[in-house]
Amino acid sequence: MKQIADYSMNEKLNNSDTVRPVWLFFENDKKDWIKVIEKYDLPPQNCFFVKDYLKMTRNFTSQFNWHNDFPHYFLFNNKGECMNKNEVSFSRVDVKSILNQSAR
Repeated sequence: MKQIADYSMNEKLNNSDTVRPVWLFFENDKKDWIKVIEKYDLPPQNCFFVKDYLKMTRNFTSQFNWHNDFPHYFLFNNKGECMNKNEVSFSRVDVKSILNQSAR
């Protein structure tokens, strides 16, 4: 959750014209996640609760080489295509590289 807080508090990463972060909440009680959304001031329009956790994880695993590790990020282009199916946990993200890649 620290990575989410760092991202949301860093104005230089607010490039919402080119990148729209979307937060998918897979586990735990919805009330717990609502507290997280409020605590880290995440934009609610970018936050989604996953109803069918098992179906979603099967789809993510098969389509995006996801191995159920959290936190995790995926980078999609404006056509909904995954730009890199082998991304690493968000805690190891090279933000400058992502910003340069999304500017292309």
